[in-house]
Amino acid sequence: MPKPAVIYHASPDTNLRVLEPRSVKRPHDFTDRPVVWGTPSLCFATEFLVDCDDRLTVGGAFNETCYLIIGDKEKYLRQDHGGAVYVLPSASFQPFRGHEWYSRQPVTPQSKIVYPSGLEAMLETGVQVYFIDNPLVFAQFKAGADHLELIRRLHLPSENQRRGQNYIPL
Repeated sequence: MPKPAVIYHASPDTNLRVLEPRSVKRPHDFTDRPVVWGTPSLCFATEFLVDCDDRLTVGGAFNETCYLIIGDKEKYLRQDHGGAVYVLPSASFQPFRGHEWYSRQPVTPQSKIVYPSGLEAMLETGVQVYFIDNPLVFAQFKAGADHLELIRRLHLPSENQRRGQNYIPL
């Protein structure tokens, strides 16, 4: 896999000068050593602007189309205060899987893109956002159901489709 020119890292904090490696317990991580996480995909990065519990969202990508499924719209919007996507040099980053890359070294941003809203940033960059108001349906997504098949079978409209903004049918 060729190394991308830049890596993006999203944070609700708009004033980071250096991104320091941190330990973040995620069940799929390969290490408990501190790392800086990032992605070569701007749209994928915007999914991480809102600091929320992993139980509230599930996301991924179909081919190159990023999506985020949100299980509680009101709670998510209450936590959405915007943030910044930092543009990082890729030199110290290594691929992990899919759109995820990591660095074990501190990284100084080259620049940043500030967004007043994580939701609006996702819609602007083409992330297909799905608000699921039925807890039983959302539980199927969290349990690992085939997301694409479930979206299609249930005819779930994305927020993009509702607004007519960067809608990409899945």
